[in-house]
Amino acid sequence: MEKEKIAFFAFAFLILSTGGPCGFLSNVGGNQTSPSPNQTAQTHLECVNQACEMVPGAGSDSCAGDTDCVSAPQQNASPPPAQTHLACSNYKCVEVSGPGTDSCATDSDCPQPVNPTQGDCSTLAPDCGSCVVKAGCGWCKSSNSCLAGTASGAVSAPCAASDWAASPDQCSGPVGGASCSAQTNCASCLSGAGCKWCIQGSICTDASNQDKCLGGWLSQSYQCNLASR
Repeated sequence: MEKEKIAFFAFAFLILSTGGPCGFLSNVGGNQTSPSPNQTAQTHLECVNQACEMVPGAGSDSCAGDTDCVSAPQQNASPPPAQTHLACSNYKCVEVSGPGTDSCATDSDCPQPVNPTQGDCSTLAPDCGSCVVKAGCGWCKSSNSCLAGTASGAVSAPCAASDWAASPDQCSGPVGGASCSAQTNCASCLSGAGCKWCIQGSICTDASNQDKCLGGWLSQSYQCNLASR
């Protein structure tokens, strides 16, 4: 009798705890319970577009504030390649750091500046032809001397533009551009490569007529001093 009372009370408690006979039968048939209308929907915090926002669904919070959602730099990312360009340094074309346009391609694009001294030009330059082949030198026909200068004129001593020669083709013709026969002295005659000075008769003749000079002829300006002795 006692066992029957215990079983009865246990059965009654089960029915009441499941919401009555219908709830009991529902649980027995599907083994499921209907959600309570007062049950709170599950949410959690996640980063969305670099902002910490609440999203529906169960899960652990992956952020607490927006600062937790700022993209951090990748620890193992390779650094961007360093920017470089080519430039002249100590007369050599080298790669230098920093952005920029290449100013050279080879060492030949970085020549040393030509700035010879007057002594450099005068040495072993007795005539116009030997003078103008030297970088930074030119021949002054009026003074019969090799001077430091550029294509536009002398820089180490005064020389008229009409008497200046900076290339072999400018060596021909005497000082001032006059003819050989118009020259009256040895120095002016030999100021141009196209004239020769005839010792006998002291006349200036064109190089093509030098065979007419029986007493010998001079072709270099420095020889004029020897002939005058």
